[in-house]
Amino acid sequence: MAAIYWLAIHPVNRLWLEGRELAGIGSAFFGVGQRHRADRPADWTALRDRWEYAHAARAGLSLLSLLALLIAVHMAPRT
Repeated sequence: MAAIYWLAIHPVNRLWLEGRELAGIGSAFFGVGQRHRADRPADWTALRDRWEYAHAARAGLSLLSLLALLIAVHMAPRT
């Protein structure tokens, strides 16, 4: 989930905040990866779709993680 955030979501968030003055922690956080900035594509909807699909993928992975945890707790030997 972290890889999806840093590779697909964070660059889009950074583009949306381009030109805005951020201070403190926000400035430091959205400054991560600034050198590897992707150019804004001509088709903005493609970037938006990438952002949305990445969020959906993270939600799916979160659900799988929760299910794995619940199964592990249920299968754990009782003492």
